[in-house]
Amino acid sequence: MSRVRELLMRYEEDILSEAEEQELIAALEHDPAARRLLVGEWSLSCALGQLLSQRASPGKDGWRRHTARHLAARRPRPTRHRVLAWWPVAAAAALLVIVAGWWITRGPDAVATVLMAEGGGPPAGSALAPGSSLSLPAGARVRLRLANGSEVTISQQADLRLPDAQHLMLERGHADLEITPRPSGAPSFRVSTPHGTTRVLGTSFSLSVTAEETLVQVAHGRVQVERDDGTSTAAAAGQRAVLRADRLPVTLPQWRADQREALLITGQPDLDAGERRLLVLLSGMGLKPRVVLAGALEERDVAQARLAVLCNRIALPDLEKRLRHPRCPLVIMEQGAWPLYGFPVDNLLTVTLAEPLRARVARAHALTTGLDATLILAEAGSRIGRGLPSSATLLSQTDGGHALLAVRDPGERLPNGSISPHRRVAFFATTDALPKLTPAGEQVLSAALRWAAELDSP
Repeated sequence: MSRVRELLMRYEEDILSEAEEQELIAALEHDPAARRLLVGEWSLSCALGQLLSQRASPGKDGWRRHTARHLAARRPRPTRHRVLAWWPVAAAAALLVIVAGWWITRGPDAVATVLMAEGGGPPAGSALAPGSSLSLPAGARVRLRLANGSEVTISQQADLRLPDAQHLMLERGHADLEITPRPSGAPSFRVSTPHGTTRVLGTSFSLSVTAEETLVQVAHGRVQVERDDGTSTAAAAGQRAVLRADRLPVTLPQWRADQREALLITGQPDLDAGERRLLVLLSGMGLKPRVVLAGALEERDVAQARLAVLCNRIALPDLEKRLRHPRCPLVIMEQGAWPLYGFPVDNLLTVTLAEPLRARVARAHALTTGLDATLILAEAGSRIGRGLPSSATLLSQTDGGHALLAVRDPGERLPNGSISPHRRVAFFATTDALPKLTPAGEQVLSAALRWAAELDSP
């Protein structure tokens, strides 16, 4: 603060250089303590009130031009006595143009104030006007308080724009947000990224934006994330939501690091296109997929996994003992199933296609005897319910008309008719069709995998 005091004294003595004038203006604009020093030291609050009542606002940038003209118009004063004689009025009024300009043009309209800046960005105390942009260098971290009381911390070379106090635009980097609750009926707070928009009424969450995706992690509260095409998903405390341009929005649980392994069990060392696609889906769920050859599979592998996926080209009876573990849900991508979502495949599925739905369900039960639950992925048509046992329950359905059905033992009953938290599941489809999935089909398949993985979630 000694530097600001020195600049004020040099201004009083009319020996302030042009560079020092700019330094003083910047200090009074960005540093609240400097403004308090000015007002307190010369008792200008009364003059400020008179000045504000007589002068219209010079506009967003006009106050700078007005101040510059005023400073440039100062005439040389021959004696120290003369300087001191007119200083309390003229010099105070000149400096008050700076302070008044800040209060008039920046105070009411400011959308955020910088609370902390490390390694780059505007200094603490800076006021950010609507439309302001921040581009942080590597290693920099800035914390903002928005006009609505919310706080935002940006890092990881973040590019942030502030259209207004209810809307942020994060082009890249990371942001941690603590949003104050909104009154009932008030517009929701929004954060836009290249992949979509996150809306919230009051919560604590973070966003990480890369070229490929936006990852939203919710600490408490609830958010809704939405792509530009209107597809959306919601995430609550302890969940994550992922937005990508090439996939539908998806909500993921917050699994611990030691609970994220997913086994991809295959019969061949070279993965086919469907199995490679399955790896991508599992990774997109926040799981860590590990490929295991069926011949090398051990019971302890299944015991430690969050999810086990059995792919094509495997004889199930050979693995039955090793796959039966009470903690690990099992998903079977079975070669003899019908094609996913009506996409034709050039294999033995053509034989299965001729079977009525009742026969398909009976065959599924025959192959999964002893398992707690069976998930069947089928096309939703006008006769989708015919031939199904009474225990069939619709888990999810997409706009594309595809249904995900849970088929349980007809003798098993639940008090509320909902799906019981089974730990074992068989999912009938074929990995050969995975590369041909539409976004709607992929959404249903991802829902099935998430349903299976969360059966035993803590």
